[in-house]
Amino acid sequence: MEIEKIAKQIIVYSKLYYQKYSEKYNKKNLVKDSLEALNFFFGRVFYGGIWDSVCTKERDVTFTFIKSDGLLNILNQIKNKQYSAKKFVNKLKKIGVSNPRRGKMAYEILEWLLNIPDFNCITYSINKIQSREISSLFYQLDKIFFIGPKKASFFLRDLVDYFNLHDFLKTDEFIYVLPIDTYINKFLIALKLKNSEEKIRWENDAKKILCFCEKADISPIVFDQGVWYAYANNKEITL
Repeated sequence: MEIEKIAKQIIVYSKLYYQKYSEKYNKKNLVKDSLEALNFFFGRVFYGGIWDSVCTKERDVTFTFIKSDGLLNILNQIKNKQYSAKKFVNKLKKIGVSNPRRGKMAYEILEWLLNIPDFNCITYSINKIQSREISSLFYQLDKIFFIGPKKASFFLRDLVDYFNLHDFLKTDEFIYVLPIDTYINKFLIALKLKNSEEKIRWENDAKKILCFCEKADISPIVFDQGVWYAYANNKEITL
């Protein structure tokens, strides 16, 4: 196994990932506009690792509803107890969000926004990371219904990468920006870093990635994005 050869392939796919999923955003808009920030956030947590049409539809329907009714208006209604989780989920169900778990997740995200400055999840998260509090931020996100470690690290991975926040993380803190899904798991098995009978265990698998990346001299974020892109698009990584 030629680690350098593998790393070069992963780097190519990581760049393709960035071009497809990150370049479309505008940094200035994300830090100035809480609605645009929420759109970036939804673009990560509505997915469990696979970009499918159902997730995309339910993300779009939810975001369009919030945008049309007004983010501040909905937040005020939630704050004043005029909008319960049940009422919000039922409203989304009527307009096309069939999975009530995503509806409840969106509601709890809005509740979370009520407690952060300017209701902007991007600026809040950047400030937390720059204050060396990524662990605290990760577990805040993890507690939101239906997000969990995979989606929390998915958002943080792309945020750290897009805003170039890598230097604010210690080496062992990169586990918080490494979502482990079926695609990543398959590659870890192919690398013989785990056997096919082992289940996905986020923290253990993330540590395996950190060890490999240290040997390969590549960023763990590059690894995670590149491997995911390759497998999601049926591309081959030659070992």
